[in-house]
Amino acid sequence: MKNSSQSEIETICKQLFDELRDQVTWKWDDWVGTILTEIDVDNTETIRGILKKFFPFSWDSSTINTAPQIVQSLDERLGGLRPTQLLFSADPSQDAVAFCACGHGVAVRQSHLE
Repeated sequence: MKNSSQSEIETICKQLFDELRDQVTWKWDDWVGTILTEIDVDNTETIRGILKKFFPFSWDSSTINTAPQIVQSLDERLGGLRPTQLLFSADPSQDAVAFCACGHGVAVRQSHLE
């Protein structure tokens, strides 16, 4: 890892999971090799607000090409953003955890930037 330690990432994830505890249910996604949750469409803005507290950087399909290469690589690995989706990340200059929040309320995916 560049500047983030594993314990810092674990702390952020624990805090995020605690904050989302009553909002979502997590499950493992074998296809992407990451955790996944579904978001009720009516709850999308609430979830986005929580994500922004932990992951202040975000891109959509029209701005992802301006993101750092590490974020673009994650976007490609996750299949690319559709027009209604956002990709949230921690400081993109660091090796960090990111979330891809689908705008139509389908999923949030967590992944390590590699």
